[in-house]
Amino acid sequence: MKLLLENWRKYLLDERKTDILYNKIGEYFMSLLEEPNKYFNIMDIQADREYEEMIGVGGGYNKNTFYALNAKKNAFNEQEFERYQQITGDTQIMPALEVFQDAMKRFKVEAWAQAERPSAGADMSAQGTMRVYFKEEPKSTSDFITQSLKKRSLLMHELGHWLNAIRSGYKNYRTSGKGRERTPKEFDSEADAGIHYARSTEEMQARVTDIFDNLKDKFTQGAPDPQYLQSIKENNPRLFLRIVLAEYGGAFHVDQLDKSTERRLINRILQMFNFFKENRDDYPALETLPETPIL
Repeated sequence: MKLLLENWRKYLLDERKTDILYNKIGEYFMSLLEEPNKYFNIMDIQADREYEEMIGVGGGYNKNTFYALNAKKNAFNEQEFERYQQITGDTQIMPALEVFQDAMKRFKVEAWAQAERPSAGADMSAQGTMRVYFKEEPKSTSDFITQSLKKRSLLMHELGHWLNAIRSGYKNYRTSGKGRERTPKEFDSEADAGIHYARSTEEMQARVTDIFDNLKDKFTQGAPDPQYLQSIKENNPRLFLRIVLAEYGGAFHVDQLDKSTERRLINRILQMFNFFKENRDDYPALETLPETPIL
């Protein structure tokens, strides 16, 4: 029993470290979009289509593709890898220069018409292409990037899938980055009323990455529900858990989780509580203000 408890504690600690790491790597990827000319080749879709019509060779862009950003291979050199390591401290996903460069040369961000996937805001392929969907064509590449950055929470979710793909050697069907195959129903939010999608451990990882980033942003901006501060101040993880589930229960699909998956989710949220408790001074909304001395 003692060994089981020790293994369980180690498992929870590893999951917490993974959540923090995924979030930091997601922040790194978002920083790339803030400097598109430095990190991406901005593709001329129309010219590429005309070229492909003439000689039969091109990017093969779909008719619903508006814009495409392809990572510049030379941008992800040893110096950039050092910057990546400084931001993330990654020893799991892309711990070596060769792994980092192999992943980054695959990374693409594309703007697509919503008609391609009416129910999706974005998606991410195992080969590194992120597609962001728009009801109306962005006015320019700059507008495309600006609108995409406003969908930060959604993009962080999709980046969670990309990191799992990197861990699994770019497999299309996997669970939690270990290479175990997922069932097709886990990709379909409507199959069997969405139960498989809701309980997918891969989707859970992506949701945790998304919500964790959302909370960090909320606590940085300094205007969350005051009960968050109360939970940290009183060292009350149950209160923190209750607020998170009240605010994000729909995003976590809690009504469709089985007991095992629900318990796992609760543990992940409690690990978030521990993170914010330990790092509260980094977040203005959680700082304890000094008492005003009585004169």
